[in-house]
Amino acid sequence: MKKAIVIGAGYGGLTTAALLQNRGVPTTLLEAHSYVGGCASFFRRKNFLFDVGATTFSGLLPHQPLGKLFLELKIQPKFLKLDPGMIIFQDGKEIFRYASLQDWIFECEKKFGKQGQRDFWEIIYRINQSAWKFLSENSNFSNSSIFEFIKLIKISNLSNFKLLLQSFQTIKNLLQKLKIQNEKFENFLQEQLLITTQSTIEQAPLLTAAMGLAYPSETYYPMGGMYKPAQEILNHFLMKGGNFYKNTQVVRITKTHSKEYVVTTKENKKFEGEIVVCNLPIWNIPQITEGEIANYYTKLSHKYPTAPAAFVINFGVNVLSNLPTCYYQIHSQNPIPYCNANAFFVSLSHKEDRERALENQASVTISIHTHPKDWYGLSKEQYLQRKNEVVQVILNKFDSYFQNHLGSEKYFLSSGSPKTFEDYTLRHKGYVGGIPHTVKPHLFQMPSSISPFFGFYLVGDTVFPGQGTPAVVYSALCLVEKIFKLHKFS
Repeated sequence: MKKAIVIGAGYGGLTTAALLQNRGVPTTLLEAHSYVGGCASFFRRKNFLFDVGATTFSGLLPHQPLGKLFLELKIQPKFLKLDPGMIIFQDGKEIFRYASLQDWIFECEKKFGKQGQRDFWEIIYRINQSAWKFLSENSNFSNSSIFEFIKLIKISNLSNFKLLLQSFQTIKNLLQKLKIQNEKFENFLQEQLLITTQSTIEQAPLLTAAMGLAYPSETYYPMGGMYKPAQEILNHFLMKGGNFYKNTQVVRITKTHSKEYVVTTKENKKFEGEIVVCNLPIWNIPQITEGEIANYYTKLSHKYPTAPAAFVINFGVNVLSNLPTCYYQIHSQNPIPYCNANAFFVSLSHKEDRERALENQASVTISIHTHPKDWYGLSKEQYLQRKNEVVQVILNKFDSYFQNHLGSEKYFLSSGSPKTFEDYTLRHKGYVGGIPHTVKPHLFQMPSSISPFFGFYLVGDTVFPGQGTPAVVYSALCLVEKIFKLHKFS
């Protein structure tokens, strides 16, 4: 039996390793950090446990990526479905993101006026449902070419041809078609898409933008934190006989003449296997490979010279009164320094989650988009000054919104820039969230998990379909199917 080596224990790497091992492929999983989860990992300060990045779950229904994964592994992580999934604070108004489509349409009509809202959201939800149906029926799909998508459009599902057309259209196109001219609504959509597709209403493909805009209707809170489901996946992997090495940083991948790969760690330990799967961003691959593989990914990286990054603030607070949800987006009328979004996302631990905070307390994670160029090449004094400036502006806005619900004292206040993420996750320049979805370059031109080098694969947020835990898990589900087909496993 061929052996597999998976590098990186984020959700993409964990899913790949667990599925391969579960299906009988001897698999070794290597992780540079002390904990699994990657950008969805955690850190602890006394009684508070903080998520380091991603904070929400979706895609848990049986036909969706995480639902499929948990069913195959026979694990049941504990989630709470939230309704409203999120509350948005924009222009002095609270917008409740209800799970029910009808309730959500009524909410939008109250906040943005009735012009086109029903038509807009019914179209968004139809596209979302069609996209999930297509993905659930084609679990071996990857974007090696647009022709692969076309081949999957059989006579029985010609309606899916619309999905291909919608991948070339944008939200802006839909707004124009429906004759919706509403600046506040466009600003609202803009900030939602930055969270889910890392893109804008002018650039994001209607196909994935619809999935991103419908995302909050199925929002789940993971009890114990984002890392908890990851830990359960790891436990299943180990129970099935998989080998896991933490604090093990890979420094070199070498292809031998016998078509095997040798993976060398910082401690000069070597692992051999016919299959290597890297749960790493494309920009990291040239640093640990050589020859034609390094050259290929160097050229590929140059096609994407930059990517999104995040500024994150963590602290603990006292809870003065019950809040209706755990997730909030707070819009700012004034620019937030050194950030390229006009809204920040707030995640609070659930009131019943004693693993993350004591009773009547909560752990808080605030995140906002930023650009790495604003955080590198600075003196220590300049760097700390910028961090303090961003923290102060955001916390002033945060306090004004939550002043009647949360205490003013903040415990274990800390903040992180892209430099922090690079130190913590080793991701190049602290890029998080993957490659933005756009119509130009097209969605299907995103890097593929299947490389030109037999036995060498990628998984994660910089290969199709990109951002978010559901998308990363879907890429792993598809990759495992492809590996079994390419390597002729029974």
